[in-house]
Amino acid sequence: MSDATPGGRRAEARQALLLGASLLGAMFLVARPAAFQLDAYTPDAGLAGLLALAFALCAWGAAALSPVPQSVLRPSLRAAVALWLGLAAAGLLRSPNLHAALPRAGEYLGYALLLYAGAALARARPGLLPLLACALVAMGCVEAFEGAWQKHVALPQLYREVASGEEVLSAALLGQQGQERLRSMEIQATFGNANSYAAYLTVALLALAGLWLDARGRAARGGFSPADLLHGAVLLLLGYGLWISGSKGAWAAAAAGAWFLFLQRQPEDAKRARVLKGLTAAGACAGVLLLVLAASGALGEAPLGRSMEVRFEYWRAAWAMGADKPLLGQGLCAFGDTYPQFKTALGTETQQAHNDWLQLWAELGVLAPLAWGLLWFVVLRSRKAETAADAAHAAGVAEKARRLDLAILGGGLLCFLMLFLVSDALSFPDLWLVLAGRAEGPAKLGAAAAVFAPLLFAAAFKLLCPLNTSYAHGEAPEREAGLRAGLRAAIGAVLVHQLVDFDLTAQAVIAALFLFGGMLASPAPGGNDPPSRWRWLLPPLAALLLVPVAVVIPALSGVPRQAAWQIEDEARYAQARAKGAGTAHDTNELAERRLAAREAIARAREGAFAWAPFDGEAALELAQAYYTLRVLGAPEWRPANGVARPLDELIDERLADAARLRPRFTGVPLLAGDIAVARGVYERMATGDKATAEKRFAEAAARYARGAELYPLAPLFDLARGDALLLAGDAAGAAESYAHAWGTDGRIADRNTRLSAVFHDPRPGCLPRHGFDREILVFLDARLAVPGIAKDERFTLRVRRVSVLAALRIRQEAGAHPNSKLLDADADAEILATCRALCEDAPSDPHAWMFLAAATTLAYPGNEDAAKQAWEAAAQARKDAPAETMVPQAVFDEVRQQTRAAARRALEASESSP
Repeated sequence: MSDATPGGRRAEARQALLLGASLLGAMFLVARPAAFQLDAYTPDAGLAGLLALAFALCAWGAAALSPVPQSVLRPSLRAAVALWLGLAAAGLLRSPNLHAALPRAGEYLGYALLLYAGAALARARPGLLPLLACALVAMGCVEAFEGAWQKHVALPQLYREVASGEEVLSAALLGQQGQERLRSMEIQATFGNANSYAAYLTVALLALAGLWLDARGRAARGGFSPADLLHGAVLLLLGYGLWISGSKGAWAAAAAGAWFLFLQRQPEDAKRARVLKGLTAAGACAGVLLLVLAASGALGEAPLGRSMEVRFEYWRAAWAMGADKPLLGQGLCAFGDTYPQFKTALGTETQQAHNDWLQLWAELGVLAPLAWGLLWFVVLRSRKAETAADAAHAAGVAEKARRLDLAILGGGLLCFLMLFLVSDALSFPDLWLVLAGRAEGPAKLGAAAAVFAPLLFAAAFKLLCPLNTSYAHGEAPEREAGLRAGLRAAIGAVLVHQLVDFDLTAQAVIAALFLFGGMLASPAPGGNDPPSRWRWLLPPLAALLLVPVAVVIPALSGVPRQAAWQIEDEARYAQARAKGAGTAHDTNELAERRLAAREAIARAREGAFAWAPFDGEAALELAQAYYTLRVLGAPEWRPANGVARPLDELIDERLADAARLRPRFTGVPLLAGDIAVARGVYERMATGDKATAEKRFAEAAARYARGAELYPLAPLFDLARGDALLLAGDAAGAAESYAHAWGTDGRIADRNTRLSAVFHDPRPGCLPRHGFDREILVFLDARLAVPGIAKDERFTLRVRRVSVLAALRIRQEAGAHPNSKLLDADADAEILATCRALCEDAPSDPHAWMFLAAATTLAYPGNEDAAKQAWEAAAQARKDAPAETMVPQAVFDEVRQQTRAAARRALEASESSP
């Protein structure tokens, strides 16, 4: 193309690409926060990926058509990015969890493209920096509004609906941890995590502070002005959103960011600068040292609060994981699947280390945190040279400023419309109900909030933008000094926040850092680093490579996943309504509806796995869907892309896929063991084939043993293995397995895995869920009735009897079988009697006395004296016990507190019932 005149086709094409980049950049800044951060397989995640790639390509095209060819990234930054991506690629090849690793690797490459796009746009159109920053702050206002809406409207409404029976909670929220999280009023907005939400608002707050400083610098007179009041109003909204998040780590990070901003605004005095840098370095070292000492236990018990104590246990496991493979790490996204093997006795379950720096070492090796720090060191130390060429370049593009303003505003509003069509965020489902004419009062209120969100974005952007477009009148780039300082402070704040949380999984936060980091690190126009031809081809090739990972798979696999979840939710609601109406569960009509729903779920799961054949989680979910169909009586199934086959064969194939694709995931041997137990019971009871049944039970025992190997501190697997052995007739082997579970349970603090959770958790994770508790109880009682049984065996069989009775009680109270009683006697009385027998068998075991105290509390919920005496006896037993058998004090205190709270709730429920 000719570029001989300013109106040449090359210049026009470049302007069109800049306009497209402005439009797509705004759409991406809206789409990425609204997309659910914790799941890469959703349609809105695919939309965000598509917008990111299109935005990067437009920026690449604008840079390629520049009149003065020059490399977009500095050599030092290119080297840092290459090192980072190389480590991620090596980690991807070793990952035991491609379900998470492949999308994560795609995100990392996408971040590199955003870094490139930001640098390209900063060179091609300097005025885009404040415009895009205004869009970021405007979207921060939307997220803050969404957080306030959750706190004051959505969550209170949910509580009322749950109390009235109008809303049925998911299984994840039925347990004690889910209930505590729900009742904690933890505000997450669209992020699904309060800490990620708070980190995003921290970035927006510091960007706003930079915008305000620039607006103050351009003001013609001193004192406060309407512009200051506007910035103050936005600051209050963002600050309130950050406050209600409850994220103390983000508050500390925001304070650190404010300090970094203060440092950059100080006069250039050499002595003063040295003092401030020394104070900053000393503060950073002191903070890290405090965390190290607290994590090592040198400061005593709970020096920084319970939430930090939990993190310290995660860090100890992450440190051990990194030390296990210090050079190469465990593999990208391996932490969640590998953590159970390194989990500490006082640790709780988690998928993240809550420290990105440690997790990088654990997953990618010792070079990874160094590479991550080096990348941002290069970005933050970059100082764009302010030359006369910059000012002339700015004046040459100033006439297009208003068109880019409108493009960004229109792009943001267009993205809200697209999200309305594909996303469940921002109360959009309520707006659908209103348009369909099926909305009631709460839905109408939610629809109003859905309409208000884009209006708030438009208002915030239009009011902030005229105050902060430094190039609107051809001004020099140093007038953006405040914004650049604010964005550098935001990057520093997130790097600090990563010490206590997992921002690498918050795509909106990290994407903003890379985009604006690229704009900060852009080389000045007219440099002496002409690009080579192959380097110009890398961005479009990378974008092409990312299309399947970032767009196609998330969208086409995410749609059937969401369809399956929706069908499951509808089935839960239907079942809850049937229970509430007293409808029998075994009617033909209900059975047919249940089978039809499960068939639809299986079809959806097949679609999800077909588009993500590397995904072990999708394979496991499909195996579960097939197994449910088999339980409902279907002998065979015709997959969407094949002929009819026995369901047992399909189940085995998908389980094999899951084991191959997720070799360290404990959910695979758990489900495989449960299915083997069910098959064994069927063979023995339906066909009478005892030999085949014993093989099935042996297979189940082996599966559970594999689970115990992967998760040594989870008594669940030893309990389930003992069940399989007991059903096979090996009572001695079962007792040994139960004894191992009891020994493990005495050392652990995780309420999701410890056996004492059966006394206070409405859905304890420590119980096997193979569905044969009645049969296990019969076998246990038969074995306990044998004369002359060894004392140790009798004790461990009674341990299992307590948890079986608790499981039956929980199922009966939940109304799983309203037409039949699971227990003939009072469950709490039976549990109490069994716990008394435990103490008779092992009078010096403090663990058994703690169980007896908890059982007494539940059996006599209104008798405070009985509970007090039982806990005093348990405390004395703990005091007299040897150190090696002593239950941790924190566990003892928590079980006492939680069990007494559960007893009070049970008493209140019984008094209020008719």
